Amino acid sequence: MVSRQEPLIADKFAEGESNMDVLMPRYFFNIDGVEHLSQDVTGEELPDDDAARAEAAIQISEIRAEACQADWDMTEWRMVVTADDGRKIADLAIEPGQSQTARRAAL
Repeated sequence: MVSRQEPLIADKFAEGESNMDVLMPRYFFNIDGVEHLSQDVTGEELPDDDAARAEAAIQISEIRAEACQADWDMTEWRMVVTADDGRKIADLAIEPGQSQTARRAAL
């Protein structure tokens, strides 16, 4: 039998803890490119992987708007979203015209 040190979320609610006491997972939104790399060291707490993908889409739109004004070459730029447990959640092209389909990591 496997012993667990931390109680399950359901156990916490049963013990009267509020949902504010339960931590959400943290996601990191890193930018990768040929000459550009931006490491997100802070991350953002979000409810789940789908919320992280939606946040990535918002951030990509903001980057595109800024890049148009600055005339940046984003040809090779990608946003790689990872969870705090190391799983890759999405790998998205930033340059307009490239496929914005998330490549989900194999489970």
